[in-house]
Amino acid sequence: MAGAVLVHGANHGPWSWERVVPLLEDQGIAAETPDMYADGDPTSPVPVQRAIDRLAGNGPVVVVGHSFGGLAISGLDGDGVADLVYLAAVVPDSEQWFEGTPTTPWFPDCVVIEDGQMRPKPERLRDLWYGDCTDDDVAWASANLRAHTIAPPPTIDRPAWKEVRSTYVICEKDGSATQTYQEAAAERLGRSVRWPTGHCPMISRPDLVVDLVASLAASGS
Repeated sequence: MAGAVLVHGANHGPWSWERVVPLLEDQGIAAETPDMYADGDPTSPVPVQRAIDRLAGNGPVVVVGHSFGGLAISGLDGDGVADLVYLAAVVPDSEQWFEGTPTTPWFPDCVVIEDGQMRPKPERLRDLWYGDCTDDDVAWASANLRAHTIAPPPTIDRPAWKEVRSTYVICEKDGSATQTYQEAAAERLGRSVRWPTGHCPMISRPDLVVDLVASLAASGS
């Protein structure tokens, strides 16, 4: 039995994977969805590693990091991980490698930053993350979003993607991460797929996430 650890991005939570988990379980893949805000530092790989450890012995483990979740999965040591998936995610390295801004030009107008915390503007959620989601989906997500504390990104001397087979998912209708950044990150990782989705395909197209995780798990078994 394979396993998957699904790591949410900024402002989100385990709830964002609610449509993916049962579909994975239908395929015999056990899923863990750690809450990256529970310990106070959403960039820490510790809760991700705990989730990996809980799946130990079940077979290959695929770890998916969405958006900001790319920081946490990059801090893993790679033990027990068959594959990493960077879903429209940040790809850190030991030094700055991308020239320019990874977020879209309208990103600053879609969020409010006060007292060191970032919150999305409800009226701009479609522009930012949920462009291909239904109105009900946007309302559901909006009710579950929470503040994200702004902090300097961690230094990662040897990111896990240099040790573990990794795939970048380019979301072609993303309103948050630029296509330029995603293309550059995909080239850096060396493996990629392209989806015709917005920034959160786990909500709008959970089938794509499940198919990718299942195929990687099968190839790693």
